[in-house]
Amino acid sequence: MDDFNLRYNLSISHLCQSSCSCGETMNNEDIQQVYSSLKQAFIPERAKGIDAVIQIDAVGGGEYFLTIRDQKLELAFGKATAARLTLRATSDDLLAIFQRKLDPTTAFFQGRLNVQGDMSLAMQLPGLFQ
Repeated sequence: MDDFNLRYNLSISHLCQSSCSCGETMNNEDIQQVYSSLKQAFIPERAKGIDAVIQIDAVGGGEYFLTIRDQKLELAFGKATAARLTLRATSDDLLAIFQRKLDPTTAFFQGRLNVQGDMSLAMQLPGLFQ
């Protein structure tokens, strides 16, 4: 694994600090809580010039995507038509990563977290959140 993947996977849990209290899978309420945490951690000034869609595929929990545009972060449910970056894992693993119960680097090395797409965008993500 190259240095980028290590940095990216180490920082994915930094992006989300959710207090979800769900059962075994991530539901729409859990996703909204994660999104709320992301919005609070988002630093708009650092997103200047970024126009991107990030697909989140939660196997067993649905699909949703984040849009970063005009220094704003938005969430939508479903499949994005033109995502620049895709993160894929089971809903349980994504929720555990977002709650900092699962180390994303460990998940990546174990094949439990898949990252595909625009790696330059992925490298920028950690700097967009505090």
